[in-house]
Amino acid sequence: MMTVTITVHGGAGEIGSSKILIEDKGHDVKFFLDFGKNFEAMRQYYDFPVQPGSLDELLRIGATPDLPGLYHLPESKEQPSTDIDAVLLSHAHTDHCGYIPLLNRSIQIHMGECTRYVFEARLQGSRKRFDTNIEGLEIKTFKTGKKFKISGVEVQPVHVDHSIPGAYGFIIHCSEGTLVYTGDFRRHGTRPQLTQDFIDAIQEVGSPDVVLSEGTNIAKAELTREAEVRKQIEATIEKCRGLAIVDFSEVDFDRFRTMYAVAKATNRELVIEPRRMWMLSTLNKCSSLATPSIPKDRAIRRYDREKKRRSTYEVLLSESKPPLSDYEGRAVKSAELRAKPRRYLLATSFGSLSLIQHVKPASGIYLLSASEPFNEESEISFDKLLNWLTLSGLAMYTAHCSGHVDPLGLRQTLEEMKPKVVYPIHTENPELFKHFIEPSGIRVIVPKQSVPFKLK
Repeated sequence: MMTVTITVHGGAGEIGSSKILIEDKGHDVKFFLDFGKNFEAMRQYYDFPVQPGSLDELLRIGATPDLPGLYHLPESKEQPSTDIDAVLLSHAHTDHCGYIPLLNRSIQIHMGECTRYVFEARLQGSRKRFDTNIEGLEIKTFKTGKKFKISGVEVQPVHVDHSIPGAYGFIIHCSEGTLVYTGDFRRHGTRPQLTQDFIDAIQEVGSPDVVLSEGTNIAKAELTREAEVRKQIEATIEKCRGLAIVDFSEVDFDRFRTMYAVAKATNRELVIEPRRMWMLSTLNKCSSLATPSIPKDRAIRRYDREKKRRSTYEVLLSESKPPLSDYEGRAVKSAELRAKPRRYLLATSFGSLSLIQHVKPASGIYLLSASEPFNEESEISFDKLLNWLTLSGLAMYTAHCSGHVDPLGLRQTLEEMKPKVVYPIHTENPELFKHFIEPSGIRVIVPKQSVPFKLK
């Protein structure tokens, strides 16, 4: 009999949609590692901004597993019975947490303190739907290195470096062995020591029985580091005579600091949309993150679309505590961006086509500084973005520091962890992962979607 089984319900042979079920019969417990949105299913069945209309629809297209009692039924006064005890969230990227609002309210959700800020902030301004409503969720927070238990299973969360603050890997002590879940991580970012802390913690425990390892970049890796990204972008914007638009994730705080520094170095004012301003002001609550401070720094300007009604994010910002200094005075309108394009550096995220439609720039550059979101977090077609850039006379550049470990860094990490077996997840190339890693003497088994395998 298999005492501990692992079932990958999302993330086997694909990037994102991470949903991994752990069942430990020895401790009579079941829990998920992450519960992410399935962007591939969205692309197959919907054309953004059209969204699924119900949970039944998501189940029908196979975007999320159909397990008894797993989901919240808002029309019912009582929650259905479920044998799922908890979800451990590694970080707040949507492909890891996007379907948590669907879950039965009797399931505990465990996440880092900073992760909670991001998770809740992303949903506060969203229209209330069946897949964005988190009312009634029981969220428990943890700190790096502080162990906690789910029934008898001991969990040790340890921070890792990723392209979003508050990212964690987990060392999980089950009834018959040790399981490690890397989440998403890198070793070449601005804080590589975070990932090294995770590796050190694993080495203290000893060789894990199973490592569930991400392999996003196994087939294609970028060598650029954040300092190089800044140098490239700064040199490019220095030569730009028109409006400079930069596209990067709204929760990539490293990249935001880079753009903030670039704006100052090139004598431009950084203009951000209300949603990004709200997200970054929320991230300022994370004590481990450095300034700039969104509430206090008047050099960070707010893009004003001049709509008749203020957006939810504009309302949240105007009522924020601590108050946003000179909120109204920070506004920059489209006409001003067109009239004085060399004065501004305008930030957007994930190919915001509507921003280009509103601004109508006469000329300039569009600098894409986020490659992965088009696979992991974006429902917008890259081809559509290119069409709008052509129509608007915007030349495109790319400069990016990946949020994911490169192949050699991955191999080094696994060699240092010394696992008995590795299961590649969060990769479209698990067979390449296997062939690349196994010459190091590490056994690799490619998991199949929704097929359980044993810990030992």
